[in-house]
Amino acid sequence: MVYTFIFYNYYGLLRKKGLRPLMITTLIGITFVMLAGTNLGILTQKYKDNKYLYPILQHGFDKNMILATINALGLYGGIAITLPYVSDVADKHRLIKNALVGILIVVQMEIYSTIGIITTFGYKRALTIFYPKLIQTQLVSHFDFLESGELFVMLQIIGGWFIKYTLTFYALLKLIEIFYNKPKNNAIWVISILVFILSFFASRNGFLLFKILIYYNYIALVNFIIMPLIVFAIYSARASASKSNKDKAEGDTSNENNSSNTKQQVNTPALSK
Repeated sequence: MVYTFIFYNYYGLLRKKGLRPLMITTLIGITFVMLAGTNLGILTQKYKDNKYLYPILQHGFDKNMILATINALGLYGGIAITLPYVSDVADKHRLIKNALVGILIVVQMEIYSTIGIITTFGYKRALTIFYPKLIQTQLVSHFDFLESGELFVMLQIIGGWFIKYTLTFYALLKLIEIFYNKPKNNAIWVISILVFILSFFASRNGFLLFKILIYYNYIALVNFIIMPLIVFAIYSARASASKSNKDKAEGDTSNENNSSNTKQQVNTPALSK
């Protein structure tokens, strides 16, 4: 509930100042998360062994490979959180290019992090650890005084969760406000209480939590990747068809005007005679 109180006041600030506080918070948070990940990669480099990566694709493209790819795509469903913010972008000419750059940065971070886990423990050992990053940082020991890089992992996890939760929450409030044509201040408390109750029961058992996360991957894949792609594909097709019909109608009108002008020019000399 403390987070609810903080976010309630933060949302009030957003309503007064616009998206600027959210942008500043996100940029600062992402910067610290990326710096923490870079430092962690450097500190744990000497504990990694590339032999755990081989053989690559030992079993080929089998069923497990396909399921792992689908789960990975579902985890990137959080990209859809940014869709409600597209309407607030003033200059949309570079939107696709900037979005692709951001996605590529996230993808390379996730790939490097996954490779780091595998090269540290091996995939068989890593599969049995709930939070392998925390265990990985406990290996860190440099110069006999710099030990344990758990601070960087906690910054990544908590900072990343806070940024994602804030962006998701505010995007959801924007959608509710658009749906009801007016702000719903009580929605903050209702959603926060529901999130707290569901999180409390889901996190009481670690095995249950990770089973729920597996189902969440498929839900995120359908709701946040497949459905938006279908909707935007339909919208794009309809927009293209509407534009082509409009251009065709304008062309027919222009041809009719040219034809009528030609007839008038032909009839004018005849009348003068």
